[in-house]
Amino acid sequence: MSSETDLPGELIGSIVNPSAIDAATSLAEVGIDALLDDGLLRDVPIVGTLVSLGRAGIALRDRIFAKKVARFLLQLCEVPEEERRRFHDELNRNPKRSRALGETLIVLLDRIDDFEKAQLLAKAFVALLRNKIVEADFHRLCRAIDRVVLAADMRGLADWAGAVEKIPQEVGASLSAAGLVELNSDTPYVGGARDYRKTRIGDFAESLLL
Repeated sequence: MSSETDLPGELIGSIVNPSAIDAATSLAEVGIDALLDDGLLRDVPIVGTLVSLGRAGIALRDRIFAKKVARFLLQLCEVPEEERRRFHDELNRNPKRSRALGETLIVLLDRIDDFEKAQLLAKAFVALLRNKIVEADFHRLCRAIDRVVLAADMRGLADWAGAVEKIPQEVGASLSAAGLVELNSDTPYVGGARDYRKTRIGDFAESLLL
């Protein structure tokens, strides 16, 4: 990802930027590669910055990053503008918080290796925006999304229902590493397989992200 510019501030600003949301909505119709090639996503401040830094053309790594940003913004399309604006105004009253939140999202969007994780990050962000979780738990959810091996592994939380035999052990291990489940201290092994139980953050992830 390119540096030496205010990407965190531009990402936070995109929350209430009509052009940014409209461009992200267009993603569902024509696809991000076409939008990048046609220049339409340059209306998204953060993507426009990446394009301008690339000069002759957006670099592959920045193109991938732009895809993740677009997936993130696409999820925000479902939130009414007045809700997004309220949260944006709230952040404007606390520049330090706004900067920290933007930097967290930029670092995570740059690092994650699964486009679906960008949508999960957006869902966590929407939960914060709507005051469904406190900021500390938002950061815990983001950390879990980052650390889980595959975004698809998180769907295993919805299948849990106490039936450990339904969950492949590699999925259980992935969710455990992300802090979403933990080994059941009462019955650590059932039928030779590890018996996990959801953590508090695992419950949040199931109710807010899936």
